[in-house]
Amino acid sequence: MGIVTPTEGGILAAIYAVILGFFVYKELTLKTLLQTLLKTTVNSASILLIIASFLVMSWVVMSSNIPNVVQQMV
Repeated sequence: MGIVTPTEGGILAAIYAVILGFFVYKELTLKTLLQTLLKTTVNSASILLIIASFLVMSWVVMSSNIPNVVQQMV
């Protein structure tokens, strides 16, 4: 409905889940929250490392003119 962007909606959903876990279901503790945040950070860093490697590789391919060489070979 245009109230929030998808990123803001994701943040609101995460905050809602934390509130439910702490106060409604009472299954979430500070220790488990910190462990979850640590796992999330490691996973995000892994994905960002893959993206950075791809960007470096694409720069190498483009600067060495490989697409034009392959095009001429075909």
